[in-house]
Amino acid sequence: MRQPAILELLWADDDSRGAVAPLVRRLRERGFRVSVATSYAEALTLLSEGAFNALLVDIILPRADDTVGLGSYQGLELARDAAELNIENIAFLTVVQPSEVAAEYRRLEADYPGVKFSFHDKMLLLDPKNIDVLANSLRR
Repeated sequence: MRQPAILELLWADDDSRGAVAPLVRRLRERGFRVSVATSYAEALTLLSEGAFNALLVDIILPRADDTVGLGSYQGLELARDAAELNIENIAFLTVVQPSEVAAEYRRLEADYPGVKFSFHDKMLLLDPKNIDVLANSLRR
């Protein structure tokens, strides 16, 4: 199957001014058109208004009231919303161990068998060679 020349990617992460900025630049250099949302509410608005091929989401994302806590995996909820909107490639960025969210992750996979879900360690992406692993994952 031929891949689109430009992949429309929504990156939902409250750290848009920190480590995310250089990573966004690297993805753009690799042919992605990247939009960034810094909260669950903003990301949901962009998803419902845009035509995205993929979602890259931090599992721990601020709630509507901008609070965040270890029990608030809003990124998982956003992934479910994105799958409902027919986004077929969803990658989680996290420093959380996948085992901490394993049950919900399995539910997502079961509920949306046509969606490709993947995990990527946010800290590993600071190494430029690892951004290519992420880019290739998002293109599939």
